[in-house]
Amino acid sequence: MMEFSTDSGLLSADQTCVRGWEPCRKALSGSELVSDASHAGLAQGPANNLLLMDGDLHQTLRRLVTTYVTRSRLEKATQRLEEAAEERVQAILRKPDPDLVTDLAEPLVLEGIMSVMEIPAHRRPRLDDLTRGMLGLLEPDLPPEARRRASNAALRATMLFERDAVAGQVTGLHAALEQAAQEGVIPLKLARSTPVVVLHGGYENPLNQLGCLIAWAVENPESFQDAATTAPAVLFEEIMRVYSPVRLVARWVARDGEHGDRTLTRGRLVWVDLESANHDQGKFSDADELDFSKKRGHLGFGHGRHICPGAALARLEGQVLIRSLLKLPPDLFREFSAEWRDGVVARGPHKIMRK
Repeated sequence: MMEFSTDSGLLSADQTCVRGWEPCRKALSGSELVSDASHAGLAQGPANNLLLMDGDLHQTLRRLVTTYVTRSRLEKATQRLEEAAEERVQAILRKPDPDLVTDLAEPLVLEGIMSVMEIPAHRRPRLDDLTRGMLGLLEPDLPPEARRRASNAALRATMLFERDAVAGQVTGLHAALEQAAQEGVIPLKLARSTPVVVLHGGYENPLNQLGCLIAWAVENPESFQDAATTAPAVLFEEIMRVYSPVRLVARWVARDGEHGDRTLTRGRLVWVDLESANHDQGKFSDADELDFSKKRGHLGFGHGRHICPGAALARLEGQVLIRSLLKLPPDLFREFSAEWRDGVVARGPHKIMRK
């Protein structure tokens, strides 16, 4: 049974939320709730956003995107990530006031997503700036001025990809999408919007994930040294579970009727509480504690048809980060503390600087 609640701790009392491990998995994999507002009667046409689509076109687009995060492509990106990480570590050791978010985590995630998308070097500085500008774009309570800036950054990035396409200067993932559009496989508008969606998703979520890992490391330097040395893969997964950088995802009710334990009307907004699933005491013993003895699973990358297509890249970035942090003097960690950005849909450190 899909269980609904109005008590998420993050939402107002009149909003509906799915909570717990099994209910969230069902909500994300079943047909009762949909990502595309048009499937819930709220829009005339399908969404123009990979995150908000459903159906065959969504699956086609996902297949195109995932060809750029295959094992062979990630292996090629590893060296670039390692080199970027080494450069950042050396800079941190020289810098009197480093910020471990902007000086380490952010360069890694930007290098990762730009590399797998095969963004050319001359485009990176501008797209770096625009991608940073999209931070918080999916937050429902983003202040109006911040939302305007984030939306404008996304629009300018889309226009940049469109100009490159018109000029015949497409590369990498963008080129594959343009080719698919020319062959009638996807609409042309998706060929221009999808690179922006991938950039934003490949930046903000991993930035929060890596930031959470660093925040725990500076608070627990001895435990980090032990876990990073003996079980680095488990360390990353447990940070994802306990910190839940992605907290909630939005869905819409597809049809009127009985949905689990209540009656909901078509088009009703429902939040799927991934954080509650990751802390479900019925699924995990000592759910609020990190356990490095084994991988316990989590919904940090989602579940079902919208599971994150870049999860393997995020994991690679996490392992590179862990190896990089091991190169820093353990005593240095104690000098840092984190300032947090706790949004409705996502959480992560705003900065991690010397106290």
